[in-house]
Amino acid sequence: MSKIKCLIIDLDDTIVDDTENHRGAFKYILEYLQIPYQEELFQKWLEFDSYYWHEYFKSIKVPSKYLVSGETKAEYQRGMRFPLFFQRNLNPIAMQKEFKEGLRKNIVALPGAVETLRELSQDYPIYISTNGDSKVAKEKIRRIGAEEFIISIFSADMTNPPSNKSESDYYRQLIEYIGNVTYEECLMTGDKYRDDVVMPNKIGIKTCWVHKEVEDNGICDYRIDSLKELPEILKRDLVNKNVLR
Repeated sequence: MSKIKCLIIDLDDTIVDDTENHRGAFKYILEYLQIPYQEELFQKWLEFDSYYWHEYFKSIKVPSKYLVSGETKAEYQRGMRFPLFFQRNLNPIAMQKEFKEGLRKNIVALPGAVETLRELSQDYPIYISTNGDSKVAKEKIRRIGAEEFIISIFSADMTNPPSNKSESDYYRQLIEYIGNVTYEECLMTGDKYRDDVVMPNKIGIKTCWVHKEVEDNGICDYRIDSLKELPEILKRDLVNKNVLR
């Protein structure tokens, strides 16, 4: 078996506190729409947002005027969440712009995440994997002070043909983007079981699931409570001259 040579790490809820980030952005959108904030409404938004990206967004018909570039198409697809959720005649591009601005205002790293990236970067190249907007992802990494610890960010809006982390083709494109590394030489670490474990596992990428609850049916190579545990796991395998399997 191959030795781990490259680390791929999920961004939201693995490195940054995505719930707090989205809560801040959602409040920003509500202020823009002059709607009072309610926690119940935010929880409904989180459920809808998850459904949208996993089940619905590819069925969205993009008008021809938004097909001038891949970025414009992606912004339209992202922005359509808002007229659908709020049941209003809202401009998707304008709403996505406002939401991205809100995302930039409340970026919080999870405890110990930045220190862990610093430690890991001394021994491994680190790539960030995300379904989020690539520009927002770069801003998140910059705001938490982790730029120097990663090589690059790979986002769903960089894929061609379009794909996301709920599809194995996303990971094929990611490995091609990294270059000079095999699937077996990479370790994907993240908190979303389907996106960060099942899909990379399908094509032979090793996986580490950030998940506190013990579940017997997990197919991951490793399970940890938080990113802070990853360096010790990697050190242990190096000492024992083992590979992840």
